[in-house]
Formats: sequence, C-alpha cells, structure tokens
Amino acid sequence: MPPPFTVESCAREVLAAIDTSAGHLLCAQWVARRYQRIASRGRLRHLRKVGEVVLPATMSAGTVSVTQGSVVVTPDATAAAAWATPTGFSTDPANPSLSLVGRFIRPAMNWYEIAAVIGSGPITALQLTIPFLETTNATASATIAEQRTRLLPTVRWLGDMVHMRRGQLLENVSLAELDHEDPDRRSAAAGGGPSAWAETAVDTDGTKRVEFFPYPSQDELIRYVYWSTPPELAFHAPLPPQIDPHVIIEGALIDAMRYEAAQAVRAGKPDLAGYWMNAYRSQATAWENQVIEAIRSDLGVDDVTMILQLPRNFGLGARRDTITARDIVLDRWPI
Repeated sequence: MPPPFTVESCAREVLAAIDTSAGHLLCAQWVARRYQRIASRGRLRHLRKVGEVVLPATMSAGTVSVTQGSVVVTPDATAAAAWATPTGFSTDPANPSLSLVGRFIRPAMNWYEIAAVIGSGPITALQLTIPFLETTNATASATIAEQRTRLLPTVRWLGDMVHMRRGQLLENVSLAELDHEDPDRRSAAAGGGPSAWAETAVDTDGTKRVEFFPYPSQDELIRYVYWSTPPELAFHAPLPPQIDPHVIIEGALIDAMRYEAAQAVRAGKPDLAGYWMNAYRSQATAWENQVIEAIRSDLGVDDVTMILQLPRNFGLGARRDTITARDIVLDRWPI
C-alpha cells in the first residue's frame, strides 16, 4: 500500500510545479487552508459522526421564595436537597449542583436563567441573570428545565436527532416556530419527553446549543448525526483518504501563483505580475469545477437513497407517526 499523502508531500508538489520561492511552510499552510475550504463547501462523509447527549429531567420538588426586583431565589429544604444532586453536565464532579448554571427556572409565569448556585451542602440560593419581575411569593412552586442543551464543541452542522427510549426521529423546527407555538413554554414543562428540537444561539465559546421540546419528566438519551469542524492539519499530518490530493494541490497552486504575482509587483515587473494574475484566475476557475466534482463524488451514495431502499420501520420497532412530506412518500412507497 502506498504511503498516505501528507500536507508536507502536497506542499512539495506545489513547490515543484511552479518553482515558487514561497517555501515549504507557507505552501503547507496553503494546502491546509484549501482542505478547510473544501470541507466548508459541503457535508463531507468523513466528517460525519454520531454524538449523544443526556437531556436531564425537569425538577419541581419543594417550593422557593422569590422577591420582585431581586435576583435571589431561596429554596426550602426539599428543593435544596433535590438541587444538590441534579443530573446533567457539571465541570466540577465534587459539586454537581453547578450543572444548574445555565438552566432556567420558572417560579411563576416567566422563565429566568440561572447565573450561579450559592452554597453547597446545602444550597442556600440560586442567582438569576435578571431580577425577578413578578409578584413576591414566599412559597412559589418552581420548575427548573434545561432549555439550552450544549452539544459537542466540534459540531458544525446538524443532521437527524433520535429519542432513543422511544426510537423516534425528532422533528426539526426553527426557534421562531417554537416561539410561535408556545412562547412561554408552559406546555413544555408538562414532561413526557421531547418530540422536536430547534437550534438556539451558540454558547459564548462557539458551541452549538439546542432546545428540545417538550421538556422531559425523566432523563432522556438523545443521539444525533453531525458534521464536525474540519481539523487543523499540521505539517506532517496525512490528508483524509476521502479527499483527492490533486484537488488540494491544484487549490494550493492558486495561492502560490498569487504569491508570485505579488512578488513580481513588488519587484517592479508588471508583465510578469500580469502573467501570474491571469494564471491564478484561470487556475481558480478550474479548481472550482474540481471541488464540485470532488463533493459530488464524496456524496455518490446518498443517505436518502439508502433510506428509500429500507422498510420504513426498519430497526425502530413500532411505526412512528407521519410528520413530514418524506413520511407520506415512504408510506406510499411500494416496498
């Protein structure tokens, strides 16, 4: 088996093709960036992965004390005990209650984001991101739910999501649709588990967040298909075998020709600069066509084709409800 193409070997071919003075490191950087550009143009199969996330159950034990204009929510003993060990992600295993940060609490009509947990063993209070705006209540029933679930940091594009306990494909809706159907999320707190999902705003570190709806009354496992952010290829890193090296090299030649054009302009050689400008423009047009062909080749066997070749309830047990136009087609498909 021949050795895999690496960023370094592609950079050497770029250097040899036009005898540029750019150097190995700069050519390698161009090679890595051209891979990034190809990956940004389509959902390449080698970047497709399966992730999973645990959606924690809503919490409604006990009562809380809230004061209009205050950011402090004080629990009774029952609520404090339930909040001490919630399910979900926490950056500090010794203090799992920190996973409440970022969730939302509804002590009356509105939902308020939790900014901090005060105290540990026992918890003495929660701090909100904005003051409580409603009527003061010393014994309010409150519900805590995870409205914005963080996914893996490498997620770039999302595909299907499946509720594993039910074996049900969740419906993808826009956040605007969700807001229109249930703006205050009152019915969402009834529990029962999600049937739909919507992308929300990304987190402060760029991680995607999703709202699952309705909110579950028990912990639920959600598996999802996603396309990851393409990796940064180092100098000696191998190219993904699904990417044709010649496409990467042809793309990096554009950068090399632009570099030579700039060098010619700086040297006061307009004729040579014009030659390189024409060359890289022609190369760019040819490369665009090669990228399109590369993406088509990568998607040669489409997932939808495989779905249409299988029984509708293959591997899922009970037949699920008709939701989308694709479901109607599959219902009528002569299998």
